[in-house]
Amino acid sequence: MSDKIKSKKIKDMKISLPSKSAFPIETKKNMIKLNTLLLAVGRKGTGKNASVCSLIKMLCDDGVLDEVVVATPTYESNKDYFLQFGSAFDPENNIILPSKDTATMIESFVQGVADYYNDYIKQMKEYQELKKRVKSGISDEDIDMYYQMELLNESGMIIKPEYKYKNKPPRVFALVDDSIGTDTFIGNGAKKMVSLALTHRHLGKFVDHKGEDQVLGCSLALLTQSLKTQQGGIPRAIRENCSCVILVGKTNDEKMNHTIWEELASFIEEEEFMKIWDYATKDSIHDFLMIDLAPKCNLKTFRKNFDEFLIPPNTKCKCKKPEDKLIK
Repeated sequence: MSDKIKSKKIKDMKISLPSKSAFPIETKKNMIKLNTLLLAVGRKGTGKNASVCSLIKMLCDDGVLDEVVVATPTYESNKDYFLQFGSAFDPENNIILPSKDTATMIESFVQGVADYYNDYIKQMKEYQELKKRVKSGISDEDIDMYYQMELLNESGMIIKPEYKYKNKPPRVFALVDDSIGTDTFIGNGAKKMVSLALTHRHLGKFVDHKGEDQVLGCSLALLTQSLKTQQGGIPRAIRENCSCVILVGKTNDEKMNHTIWEELASFIEEEEFMKIWDYATKDSIHDFLMIDLAPKCNLKTFRKNFDEFLIPPNTKCKCKKPEDKLIK
């Protein structure tokens, strides 16, 4: 009996892939894709908060992010991390206290940003219409209407609608910190967080200038001291759907290390993964291994911290876009 598998192509059953990317936001060549679902794991005091906040700051400095919302019970202790986000972070409006409704509050925040953008699009449409109508003359009734819409001032001069963000549409990043063991990840709260994590790219509905339905999406980072706990840990559905993982340090728990490989990096051999992990974390308790599960180049999958790519032996570039290649 032959072991060779027989195959026959079917002409009219080829999959047609959507042209829209799952990661629509442009970032620098060596930056991760957005919108991301990021998971950071590290013991207390190892610097996972500092690491993730440094990444968010880079994105803010690059002008990529417009709003950063933070769910944390320890804002006062860690506020210096968050204040470095600059204009993207407003302590009065961008802090959420962890509860069973954390996920719902993040969704509402993103929708609020989308509603603001939706209103701006409507205002700009009215503004363009007003500029056309002024040339042929408008009635007193219409003047009053445009004045109420704040498109005309008291002198009858046209006012262009203000826009407070850099990007169109605006971009949002949500950070959930120090919430493991709270109601955010227990019972109903955990179910809502799973839903948020699995739908984060589809949040923030609005209608664009062409009248077509669109979404903002939202990047989401979850910080935890342990990948798995008896109660109140990161649910498996989230762990297995993240697009970026930061592992700060490495535990001596071989069973846990095996689980991390199994769930997050089983696309390479376990022994090879452990060598990469050891290399990334050997110099300091603050060093981390970053696993990019949606890399722009497959050679960019592993990093020591953010600034050193780690390339497994005999790995070849599979990039289709020349600009994404790590090695040209």
